[in-house]
Amino acid sequence: MKAKLTVKNLIILILALCLIAELFIYHKISFLQTTNFTFIVSSLFLIIGLFWAVLHSGAFDFFHFSMKKVTSKLRREELSEETEQVPLSAAVGKGYIFPLKVGFGLLIICLVTLLGYYLF
Repeated sequence: MKAKLTVKNLIILILALCLIAELFIYHKISFLQTTNFTFIVSSLFLIIGLFWAVLHSGAFDFFHFSMKKVTSKLRREELSEETEQVPLSAAVGKGYIFPLKVGFGLLIICLVTLLGYYLF
């Protein structure tokens, strides 16, 4: 049976890897170090997901079209009207949802361990 990579499975895998790395580096597991490790990993996922979401929103569609037009003139090619111009927002797709879910899940774990650090 092949294991499917879901958000929950990836969060558990990343959390286990963070705890193993913390155990090897510091020779103990503490709330503070767990918070630090999960925050670093969650911030990477959130940065990638948010950047991808900005691209999908269409904020850079005009810039992408303009750069295509300029580079075609520099190469002395003619942009034909028959060729379909795919906007950048349509080209990147909706794959940004997965890294955002993983990033927010790890951020919640980070906040819970930070709360555990201050309470215990």
